[in-house]
Amino acid sequence: MSHEPKLEIYKLVLFKKENNKPINFREFFRNKFADYHGMPRPVRAADIFKKFHTEFIKTIDLKGYKLNPKKNKAFTIAYDVIDGVKKSHISSPLVNNFTINGILEGGKHGVKRWLGKIDDTNTKSPITTNNIVNDRFYFLIHAPLDHSEAIVMIQGYTESKISDVFRDHLVQYFQYLKEIKSRPEIFVPIKLKEKYLEKATFKSLKFSSEWIVKPEFNDIQQKDYEIEIKIEIIDKSQKKVKYKGFKDLLKIFGKSTFQPEGGAEKKLEDFGKKHAKMNSQGKDFPIDFDDEDHIKPVILLRNEGITVGKDEVPSFDEIDIYCKKLLKDILDEILPENAVKEL
Repeated sequence: MSHEPKLEIYKLVLFKKENNKPINFREFFRNKFADYHGMPRPVRAADIFKKFHTEFIKTIDLKGYKLNPKKNKAFTIAYDVIDGVKKSHISSPLVNNFTINGILEGGKHGVKRWLGKIDDTNTKSPITTNNIVNDRFYFLIHAPLDHSEAIVMIQGYTESKISDVFRDHLVQYFQYLKEIKSRPEIFVPIKLKEKYLEKATFKSLKFSSEWIVKPEFNDIQQKDYEIEIKIEIIDKSQKKVKYKGFKDLLKIFGKSTFQPEGGAEKKLEDFGKKHAKMNSQGKDFPIDFDDEDHIKPVILLRNEGITVGKDEVPSFDEIDIYCKKLLKDILDEILPENAVKEL
């Protein structure tokens, strides 16, 4: 499970910095493209999106990799060379539904390593700090012109990802001077969340709290000490508690008390920090006690029926089909809520 393909989904929200109010992508592109300079009039939605497709791809299809120096990661467009011809893995702009999708490749750099062969210890070559050992990653961006929220899907692996640097690049691209900004928000559609929570089981519950205590020892009597107590409850039973029974566990264990030497007695439910983990389809995810909207299960693509080869490379064609179908479900859920009239 160390290199399991997974999917991350985000909303990318456009807003005006001065008042934090949403702004649609049509208005953003009007500013970004200098009132659609050089485009035929009247300006059609399809032409705007084609322009976006071209300009956005240019920002990552460079001679070198798109670098993120803070995270020592880089990415670019994935290419294959077929009969001496370089072929990109980026789709044509899907202007009917304002979608760009394709495959990127990238990974970490900045660490010197050595490349060896498993059957010959005498064969090795250096991987220098400016080399990148690439994985391939599917992505999809859906940015409807008359709405303020884009949907972004980026596939990664449990041990490697470029979603963090890709998000950073999107935030950098979707800004105009100091007037228009964007922010990414993790998003899991309701149907998918319910599917994972239905199978989720309780794994652990952790309470932690800080006390100011005054131990009554002669040599340290005059000093106050701040201590942090952590108590973790782990389910090791064969019959696991389902997600719906989790709050009952919290009530039961929360009434237990703890009292440090020199400190007041306190119930676990009154501890300042509470963390819990659930497990669904082989992957842990955190539980937010106060807001179920913050529960974000990890979407493992093998569990979603995506074929993964013996080389641990997933079928990108199947991921493409899956993500486009998932996008339809997402649009049914959120689009009526974030429409913004053209200014």
